Amino acid sequence: MASVELEDLRVHLSSKMAAIQRLLQLKALGGASCNDQLADVGSKMAALHLLLDELEAHVNEQASLASHLRRAKERMEALRDGAMQMSLMNMCIANEHANKKPVKEEKLIKDVTLISPEEFEAIPRYLRGRLTLPQINGALESIRAAAILKYDVLRHPPQSLPVALRPRYQRFRDEETNETRDATFVVEADLKELGHVKLDRRFYSILNVLRHCHRIKEIRGGGLVRYVLC
Repeated sequence: MASVELEDLRVHLSSKMAAIQRLLQLKALGGASCNDQLADVGSKMAALHLLLDELEAHVNEQASLASHLRRAKERMEALRDGAMQMSLMNMCIANEHANKKPVKEEKLIKDVTLISPEEFEAIPRYLRGRLTLPQINGALESIRAAAILKYDVLRHPPQSLPVALRPRYQRFRDEETNETRDATFVVEADLKELGHVKLDRRFYSILNVLRHCHRIKEIRGGGLVRYVLC
């Protein structure tokens, strides 16, 4: 049953319950002649209240599921758009700079192991709060997707890149340190521009969980926080 239909049924039951309550109020006015007709109204009222509570819980569950599916769809569309953007950029590079210096060997981005249901249940409740397993793993996949796009730019000589991408290439290089020489990392700007991540309170809570589960670690310096894939 659709959530809208459940809501309509809830409203219908509420009106019926209000009518029954009015009948109870009239009982005192009707005297003994009303007792036979209203003898079981109280038990029926209790049953209706229980049914209404169950319906409200089901409506809330359906609304929560719809919200989660909507966010998952938005995340997948953002990742798809990022992949299409990088694909077009690679086509531009191949067409315009075919005879220039060959690109560097592509840096392999390690696979990330998603959080398992068992790991999720072992996370302290104070740390994960109301986060769900799909939210945590979705954020982890977005971080890796941003890293893939970043290092795909870095493997090209800057002269072969479109002019619009050269400042980004230089930023990537400027953010590297001796500690990150062999690491795969992203910063907040990469997460927003390449991973299409919304850097809100929930996302930072997810980062805390990922650090706890040893999926990422932080390297700070120069006013930046570098999120390194473990």
